[in-house]
Amino acid sequence: MMKMTLIENKDITLILPTLNEEQNIKDVLDIVNNLYPDISIIVTDDDSADKTQDIVMDYRNGDVTLLDRSSEKEKGLTGSVLDAVRLVTTKYIIIMDADLQHPPEKIKQIAELLKHYDMVIGVREKVENSWPLHRKIISWGGDALARMRLVVKPFTCLDTMSGFFGIRTSLFKDVIQKHEKKYEKKGYKIMFETLKYIPKNTRIGYVNYVFGSRKRGESKIGGKHMIYHVKSVMK
Repeated sequence: MMKMTLIENKDITLILPTLNEEQNIKDVLDIVNNLYPDISIIVTDDDSADKTQDIVMDYRNGDVTLLDRSSEKEKGLTGSVLDAVRLVTTKYIIIMDADLQHPPEKIKQIAELLKHYDMVIGVREKVENSWPLHRKIISWGGDALARMRLVVKPFTCLDTMSGFFGIRTSLFKDVIQKHEKKYEKKGYKIMFETLKYIPKNTRIGYVNYVFGSRKRGESKIGGKHMIYHVKSVMK
């Protein structure tokens, strides 16, 4: 049986990409800091029109950094995460949405497995509430295209559309340095983008979780994101 040794919180940077999450961001920060004291958090904001940035700047509980991307011409979740990675100095990175659909309680399991794997992917074993038809189509279609793109890889990803994952910082930075120009920065699937270019010998682990329902605010996923995903698959 694999021995689970928890990585110290100070060795982890949690990256939270945001866009108009004023109704959720404080709750996320409170939960994460209460569960994982000493963890570093980077909120990388893609020019929110609400008070997201103000809330983060005023936040005083824990090591929280705001990366303001308002002046960036090329907006997008993928670009937001890439910019945040450049600021990371810890050994490990975990990416999580800031809308509480990804359970912060699972950060611990991802961190434990990063002792033994280079990358740990959160796998949605269940969606808490039924998605509307257009969201199902985007998810199913996106997954099918992603699997076609990754067919040449020596691994099978159990959830190609996941946005919840952990990775060794050195690996992430190396992949970005070599392949950043190929990333579809306007897209929203930074994990899939990275899976396209990771070395064949990358060790991948998995953590199951329930994809929660959005408590407040609105989903940012729309038809244009499928276009960006198709562009990414073609690269």
